[in-house]
Amino acid sequence: MKTSAYWVAEKAISVNLHRVADVLIDGYLKYDVSVKLLDLFLWVYSKKSDVKHCLVVFDKMVRSGLLPDVRICNIILRILRDRNLVGKAREVYGMKGDFGVEPTIVTYNTMLDLYCKEGEVQQALDLLLEMQRRGCCPSDVTYNVLINGLSKKGEFDQAKELIGEMLNKGLKVSAYTYNPLICGYCQKGMLIEALGLGEEMEVRGALPSIWTYNVFMHGFCKLGRVSDARQWISVMLKKNLVPDVVTYNTLIYGHCQLGDITKALFLLSEMRRRNVNPTVVTYNTMMDGLCKHGDLDGAMRLKDEMINYGVFPDAFSYTILIDGSYKAGNMLMAKEVFDEMVSKGVEPDRLAYTTCITSELKLGE
Repeated sequence: MKTSAYWVAEKAISVNLHRVADVLIDGYLKYDVSVKLLDLFLWVYSKKSDVKHCLVVFDKMVRSGLLPDVRICNIILRILRDRNLVGKAREVYGMKGDFGVEPTIVTYNTMLDLYCKEGEVQQALDLLLEMQRRGCCPSDVTYNVLINGLSKKGEFDQAKELIGEMLNKGLKVSAYTYNPLICGYCQKGMLIEALGLGEEMEVRGALPSIWTYNVFMHGFCKLGRVSDARQWISVMLKKNLVPDVVTYNTLIYGHCQLGDITKALFLLSEMRRRNVNPTVVTYNTMMDGLCKHGDLDGAMRLKDEMINYGVFPDAFSYTILIDGSYKAGNMLMAKEVFDEMVSKGVEPDRLAYTTCITSELKLGE
């Protein structure tokens, strides 16, 4: 599509000449010309994320026998997927098939991703069979999407079978292939299986990423094995991978769970030395750890420190401090923190209000 043609279509849309599409659909021009111009309109609408007009024009086109370019259809599907408009995406996919627009690998991968995000893994597997019946060979992206979906549903054996299928087909496996399954194992406390998969991926030439090691570390921290988690940093550094904020947040979480606040504070200092900027999650984890272990003053100082470093507390930050104040029996402090939250323009959420109400009831106020 030429830039000048795109400019004309964009100008027509910008001055609300949407009726131009109706004129094209009504058949006043040759079929090929109408389709190309309507595809251009759809492209402009998609670039502007104008879902409403995209769907209106698409629907009128296919019902009039004017078949859109499959690449334009795929763009529309991706927009609908990204906006979680699942029903509309199904409609567009169904209409493509009903009116003879042949799906491509991109079409299938988009729909597979949508089904998996909705937890409809069986429907995704059925679609895999459909694409294979139609002679469309799955790509590594296809399998990675399915493995991710299966892993999130706890269907680990099926996910491993798909990895085997990938290898049999000569497709490239990567960290994107293995990470979801490793994460699934770690979340279930199945560290032996996760570590075994980590070894397998390296044998297969799939290099672990920062995300891979962060997942291992989180798995160890959940089991209280923080010292084992810490050892992964040296492994990362040997592979020229630099620990990121998630790495440190994970270790800080682990130490706070064990009540080892001193080591957590040391990690906070180490982050700054290594130019890893703490986030609101970092500080929230630290403040929660301090409050749970009775150091309300330390938590308050940390709140002031985070502001000085340009990290601003969110509703959860203030809720942690409010809850800590109530548990310390300091109702005045709890009220001051709540008032500060409101004065700073941070909207109290349901958790904040619930914390206040339940704490007041417990204290008999």
